[in-house]
Amino acid sequence: MSDSSPVNKPTISTSPIETPVGAPVDPVIAPRPSEPPRRPEPPKTIVDTAMETTKAYAKYVWADLLVLFTEIKPAFVKFAIKQKNFLIGLVVFILLLLWLF
Repeated sequence: MSDSSPVNKPTISTSPIETPVGAPVDPVIAPRPSEPPRRPEPPKTIVDTAMETTKAYAKYVWADLLVLFTEIKPAFVKFAIKQKNFLIGLVVFILLLLWLF
């Protein structure tokens, strides 16, 4: 049983194959003689993150202190001057209690 049908053999193409090409890479430009060479940025460490967090918290605390001294302190000083005798009596009473016990 032989098959008389012709066998289709693959043909080898003689035309060049086009390979996919990526985007062109930016050319490396040398720095000008008057410019210092660029340094690569070091990777961000946990210390850098801690420093940034501390600086942000310091700004927050500074804003709170400004509010304290500009808005709260004058009213508190005015109240303390009015209540001077009461505050002196309170301190004496506390000292008396400490002396008794």
